[in-house]
Amino acid sequence: MVLDLPHGILSLDDFPFSPQTTMDELLTSGLPVRASSCDYFCATSPVSVDGTDFLPEFSFLAGHLLRLILRPCIEYPASMADQCERQQFRFVVCARWLFVRLGRPTEQPKGENRYIFPWGHISAVADISPRSEHNAGYIVLNYNQTCLLYTSDAADDMQCVD
Repeated sequence: MVLDLPHGILSLDDFPFSPQTTMDELLTSGLPVRASSCDYFCATSPVSVDGTDFLPEFSFLAGHLLRLILRPCIEYPASMADQCERQQFRFVVCARWLFVRLGRPTEQPKGENRYIFPWGHISAVADISPRSEHNAGYIVLNYNQTCLLYTSDAADDMQCVD
């Protein structure tokens, strides 16, 4: 089980995901996923991340992992029927999960606890205009898609590499 959030690496059912993970690696990882679009995949069953069950979602850009969303699998108390209360509860669960592993957030913009790293950032997100009860209270890893530009003596000899 790998959990190295400062380097953007975590295991989902023993398969390590990182900023270098490709779409082909996801599709051959053995994780139960279904495609929502050509570059967006959702798990069809929960996976364990450091002892907590999440439903992951994967977003790719040019075949490389751009965003990994972890939605917590929570059984709510019977008294918690209000959608807003559930969203707030999910956010607290996610914020606490990150705090236990990473300490104080680097930034706290409204509705988010964000930890900044060279690979991108990881956040507990409270609310981004929720259209449904499932659109708030989750963890997101946003990976930078960097393009390093190398030049030689010839000005037109440039290439973009990951």
